[in-house]
Amino acid sequence: FEGHGAPVQIVEGYVTPSNVQEVLFGSASSLLSPHQEVEVLKVDIDSWDCEVAQEILFHLRARVVLVEITSAVPPPWQFVRLFSRFDWASQYQQGTFLSFTGCSLSYAVNVLGRRGYSLLVLDSSDAIFVRNDLEEVFRQALGPQLRFPQDEFECFRRSHVWISGMPLSYVRSWFFAEDTAAATGWVFGNITAIS
Repeated sequence: FEGHGAPVQIVEGYVTPSNVQEVLFGSASSLLSPHQEVEVLKVDIDSWDCEVAQEILFHLRARVVLVEITSAVPPPWQFVRLFSRFDWASQYQQGTFLSFTGCSLSYAVNVLGRRGYSLLVLDSSDAIFVRNDLEEVFRQALGPQLRFPQDEFECFRRSHVWISGMPLSYVRSWFFAEDTAAATGWVFGNITAIS
């Protein structure tokens, strides 16, 4: 954003759904104020990403939202890792990826859709959403063939599945299953076995 007059502020700290306001606005050096519009919000905290993103969007208006999702849970399954006071930091290792962090793409589409955002693309482990009132701006920039919201199944199908600690065959069987009832049993059984 350099050269466009837009200040960039990176907010770094231990964030939970309950301390979002303190982390965003509590510092004297903060450039942010409640209900301010920001260009881009990126949440990548390897834990309760979707819960934190939801809470931030109660306090800021973002044009574009990037939220880390887990590709271990394909559409249409909705999964979210909820905040817990459990000592997450003691389990976390830089450079490793745990399969069941963040939320599934379908969960993010559902929750952010209710907040006024549409899926644009799934890029590896980041789902990118655009605020609904800016869809025409993106259509003009990326071409008239662009439709909102993007089909989450197609976005997932075209993306790279990035998982750790679980066989890729699990994800494939859940995603391509024709029998939803059977797939529900597989999801429960596979996740339970891994946990």
